[in-house]
Amino acid sequence: MALTQIAVSSDSGSGSTATPPKTIAVRVYSGNTALMYTVPAGRKWVGRIGSHASNSSSYFVFITPSGQTVNNGTTSIQMFGTFFHQNSHGSYSNSDGLITLHAGDMVHTANNTTNGNWMLLGEESDV
Repeated sequence: MALTQIAVSSDSGSGSTATPPKTIAVRVYSGNTALMYTVPAGRKWVGRIGSHASNSSSYFVFITPSGQTVNNGTTSIQMFGTFFHQNSHGSYSNSDGLITLHAGDMVHTANNTTNGNWMLLGEESDV
């Protein structure tokens, strides 16, 4: 008995073709507020955001919802994550949960007096 491949269309009748998921990996080294990532229209992002710091509140990021401007506390949420921090034993924290962002949501680094090292790693996919 031979197997027959059946063609599967990604078109669900709406006239649009699905865009495959892709990995988003960003690293920013800066002492100023900098835009790290904006979720494109029609997409969502699920992943981890953090810094190289283990416990310094100076190394947070701003999560800013679509349509808002980044600021210190009224429309942006400050988040501190240690997922990318390598401890003295050479292992990484795995306690930080996954973050989900939607179209237009932005991630900015914090503005501090020392150069920070921020990372963002996750998957961008269609909604």
